[in-house]
Amino acid sequence: MVIANEVLDAMPVERFRWVPGDPGTVRALGVQPVNGRFGWCEMTPAPALAAAVNDLAAHLPLPEPGTEAVAAEIDPNLPGWLADLRRDLGAAETRLYFFDYGGRSAEVYRPDRTEGTLRCHYRHRAHDDPFVYPGLQDLTTWVDFERLGRLAQAAGFAVDGVRTQAAWLLGTDVPTRFADKMQSTTDRATAARLSQGFKELVLPTEMGERFQVIRLRIAPVSGGGSGPG
Repeated sequence: MVIANEVLDAMPVERFRWVPGDPGTVRALGVQPVNGRFGWCEMTPAPALAAAVNDLAAHLPLPEPGTEAVAAEIDPNLPGWLADLRRDLGAAETRLYFFDYGGRSAEVYRPDRTEGTLRCHYRHRAHDDPFVYPGLQDLTTWVDFERLGRLAQAAGFAVDGVRTQAAWLLGTDVPTRFADKMQSTTDRATAARLSQGFKELVLPTEMGERFQVIRLRIAPVSGGGSGPG
């Protein structure tokens, strides 16, 4: 079993600007000095980026007339990474769970996401400027789980579907274990900490809906359902 928590959102991505769904409008976003600091500059997209966006656009609705260009991100190297992972795992029966921020393609590449999903984290504070504290802050982007599933299947994995983290956790024995732990805890501070942690994992306003989980596997799993169990 492989459990990967917030692995995919930390992988390198290419940033670009486009009218969502129209690959003919793609411009790569590079970096250049601007007034004594780094800033974005538009460039001709490299072949790998153009190919990745062309494939993505084929699975998105056509843009509405008048839709404006927005920033977005994609990992052109994801197909190769998945193919390498599948090869390295060989024929052993394996289940792989990927947990991360993200959603389906239409959610990740919504036209109203004018600055994409790029987020920066520095000392437990989140913001949108990747050029502040270069090299000292974490940079993350949302994972397109629909694209991930499609590419994983092409790489030879069986894909058991995507669920929200809340739906996945509530379908396991975690709620029972949480209830047992709460009943056996007499310290109020410990009980409050347990309760808060559980809420953060499952509430829609916390990680419950923003985090998704996809299950991939290599060999048939007996007694399986259609979703990640």
